[in-house]
Amino acid sequence: MTNPVNWAVDQVKRLNDEIWHTPLSELSKRRTFLIRQLRIIVIAARGFLNDKVQLRASALTFYTLISIIPVVAIGLAIAKGFGLDQNLIAIITRTKEFETYSEMLTPLLERAKLTIQGTQGEYIAGVGIIILFWSVISLLSQIENSFNHIWQVSSSRPWYRKFTDYLTIMLVAPIFIILSSSITFIISKNLNEFLNQASILSYFKPVISSLVRFTPYLLTWIVLTLLFIVMPNAKVKFVPALLSGIIAGTFLKLLQWLYMDLQFGITKLNFIYGGLAAIPLFIIFLQTAWIIILLGAELSFANQNVSRYEFESEALNISHFQKRALILMILHMIIR
Repeated sequence: MTNPVNWAVDQVKRLNDEIWHTPLSELSKRRTFLIRQLRIIVIAARGFLNDKVQLRASALTFYTLISIIPVVAIGLAIAKGFGLDQNLIAIITRTKEFETYSEMLTPLLERAKLTIQGTQGEYIAGVGIIILFWSVISLLSQIENSFNHIWQVSSSRPWYRKFTDYLTIMLVAPIFIILSSSITFIISKNLNEFLNQASILSYFKPVISSLVRFTPYLLTWIVLTLLFIVMPNAKVKFVPALLSGIIAGTFLKLLQWLYMDLQFGITKLNFIYGGLAAIPLFIIFLQTAWIIILLGAELSFANQNVSRYEFESEALNISHFQKRALILMILHMIIR
């Protein structure tokens, strides 16, 4: 009788040989596509382990907790500059997510408002703004370092590029984050009023409502695609970033759905933590979200560089004769 462990090992080796030792030029288009996707998954999984994604996600979770109030404060400050801060706060407080975790989000919103008010003095303004921007820049710097490590880039971008890129992200990202959570409520409210006035369009209400529910996914995909392109100090192609943004963004929205709507494990946590049960659950949510984002970065790297790994196993396991032949070829090129 065959040992199950040996059989499983043989099957894994056989699958690995089929993935990496099969010339794609000899396969059909359908089989070539399948082998290519398997190679991307293997490269991304290997990168997930070698790049210590879970450890980096923990570090990013810590920096996110430090900068979450400054990020909200910057978003409110931008809205206040256009005279829309009160409208934005009213919209946020009416969303389903805010109602679900109002005990945790209400103090967060109040603290962000106090942060803006605290930066309106003279001396306090200087110190407050420095702390505000330092916490956000620290988070962005950690994100860039993690992405550079995934993309095997040893040097970060120059300081002037950091200043312009980080400033742009600091101004744009809070708006996208707030919109991705509240845009469904905004559009639904105005859409219902519009459809009630235009009776002809009421027949298309189910289709329009489905498109409205799809909008947060679209915004999340756009944000992650831009993140995968902009943050690494490397030239990232649009298609790999877009595909990874769609995959990671979809999983992020599913995670948010589990976190907000299903409230998994909240009753058991209430028994242990009482009124503070939302805090460990929020930390778990942040940790998982960063793992998904970093895994998306791994997928974009694997998708763009999959052809580089086609002959990796042969290159790492060449014979002594092949090594000598390779040395002679290199010497010949140098001398010539």
